[in-house]
Amino acid sequence: DDHSPDLRETVLRIYLSGIRHLRARLTNVVLERDNLRGDLVRLSEQKARLVREGDEEVEHVRREHGRELDECEQRCAERVQALERDNRAEREKWIASAQAQVKRVEEELEAAKGQEDLLKEKLKEADLNYQMLLDELKEQQDENKSLRRDFNQIHRQLQ
Repeated sequence: DDHSPDLRETVLRIYLSGIRHLRARLTNVVLERDNLRGDLVRLSEQKARLVREGDEEVEHVRREHGRELDECEQRCAERVQALERDNRAEREKWIASAQAQVKRVEEELEAAKGQEDLLKEKLKEADLNYQMLLDELKEQQDENKSLRRDFNQIHRQLQ
């Protein structure tokens, strides 16, 4: 859309130029026709010819102006199509980039989940080992208490 103001300005300039040209031609034709009315009898054939030529010229100018407008519209349409193609290609490039980033993040997330699961498993094993060690310690403490009682009892008996 950066080119739209320039394009519109060019089309407007062409259009205004055509209108000015048409107005000038029309003014000339009207003046010629008005001048010829003064001498209608003598110059009626010449007047009819000039009016006809003027009308043909106006039609020619209109056709030419229409052709120029058609050409301008065609160039504009081609430019719009080119811009749409460029925009579509750019959008597809951005979408592909975004999809690649999403895929990379999903893979990283999957890897992180795998590491999290592994760490949870290791933590579970560590908790089980810790509990087993606590149980062994309790057993040894109980056994130690029992041995001390036995020792104290034997020691008292020996005294």
